[in-house]
Amino acid sequence: TEPPFASEPGVREVQKLWLASIARARRSIYIESQYFTAPCTAEALCERLAERDGPELVLVLPARCSGWLEESTMGRLRIELLRALRSADRFRRLGVFAPILDGERPLNVHSKICVIDDSLARIGSANLSSRSMGFDSECDVVLESQGRLDLRSAIAGLRNRLLAEHTGGSPEEIESRIARAGGSLLAAIPKRGEGARGLEPIADAPVAVPADWMRSLPIDPDGARPSPSRASRLGFCLTVLWAALRVSASFLRR
Repeated sequence: TEPPFASEPGVREVQKLWLASIARARRSIYIESQYFTAPCTAEALCERLAERDGPELVLVLPARCSGWLEESTMGRLRIELLRALRSADRFRRLGVFAPILDGERPLNVHSKICVIDDSLARIGSANLSSRSMGFDSECDVVLESQGRLDLRSAIAGLRNRLLAEHTGGSPEEIESRIARAGGSLLAAIPKRGEGARGLEPIADAPVAVPADWMRSLPIDPDGARPSPSRASRLGFCLTVLWAALRVSASFLRR
């Protein structure tokens, strides 16, 4: 990704690859990401979940955003997009998880990884956020198997090692679980309580103030600049007021 500058139109290869790889998935989509706030990828994933014979989707995200500012901005967008995924998941092929240590401590997720079936793996700097799709300079590296058995094994092995690390097992155990589950990643993920590490399902969460006001700000890489409505301005004002109260309270406790 490179943003437009002067006479240069910009580069949107990260977004194009996301949409193309989601569309080509046949059995599974495994994603680890610090953020999940890009509507374009969420819409593409919703379309695949709505298909009767579409792929499974496993999302590994932080249990919560870092700090009150992210929670009140990126966190609200994430909640809305996760709700959209759950609404589209008519065939129960969605799993949204957060890694847990020692049975209770959340482990932060800063990775940006995607594995499609055993055919494609991508690792890089781009988050699943609108900024990474069009505003920030990003670079991802992609490995495609192109039918080669050794590359297919390497790509599946990467995914299995990640799942093993998160669940406290071994890659061989994950591979065996997937085989016994008929290729299902969701069925292969161990339930919590089988070890000190695990993947905890992320539950739905209420939104005190809708995230509509954020979409009225210039954060859309497609160039949309909708004018804020009265409700959007009210949401923005409430969020700023809440932030000011939090800062004031922290100073008063000193």
